[in-house]
Amino acid sequence: MIIAIIILVIILIAAAVILCGYTGIRIPVKKKEGVKRIACVGDNITYGRSVMGCFFRAYPNILQKLRGESYQVGNFGVPGATLQTTAEKPYSNSKAFAESIAFDPDIVLIMLGTNDAKDRNWRSEEHFAKQYVEFLERYSSLEKAPRIIICVPPYVTKPRNFLFSFTNKVDPEKMLQVVKSIKEVVVEQDAYAIDFNGITKGSKQLFSLDGLNVNGEGANIIAGVINKLM
Repeated sequence: MIIAIIILVIILIAAAVILCGYTGIRIPVKKKEGVKRIACVGDNITYGRSVMGCFFRAYPNILQKLRGESYQVGNFGVPGATLQTTAEKPYSNSKAFAESIAFDPDIVLIMLGTNDAKDRNWRSEEHFAKQYVEFLERYSSLEKAPRIIICVPPYVTKPRNFLFSFTNKVDPEKMLQVVKSIKEVVVEQDAYAIDFNGITKGSKQLFSLDGLNVNGEGANIIAGVINKLM
């Protein structure tokens, strides 16, 4: 009886870990024809980490419901991914990046930069901005020349519970430098952007206890704002 209970608890914990996005499991995106395709490019926030039922309730999934059948929204989020190629987990080296290119998107939503604000990843505002421009060119140079929407990453705070500090190694001060760099790129490139840093600042109810990843409510807000402004 005790062994059965232990096994059940292990199964429930494993299920919760998977359903809350604390793995790198991705559902492949199969390109549809005859619809407008939206590629959601990003890190753990796009992937849906900390969102219960992330495979169905991450912001790209919600955006899909809002846009309807005439659109296909692909989630190409990679937990822990960085924009900088000099950092620990460059998005451009990921399978998801290659898949987002093959998706042949009409619109590309880019939400990267949060993990770049970790001490071991950050170099300087100038370096980050240069790499950001180079990353944008990877999509703008595609044959279809998709519309690119820069999503300034959400606000980051210190963990509200020390038990969750292991999932948040982002330096809030460096995050401010990331945001500053992205906004400078937006001006320099005359790009279209949505400032989720400003939208979510001070709204602790939109984040998980680690102060880094958005929860289900936060994912709803992100999808709703994009749907309204894109």
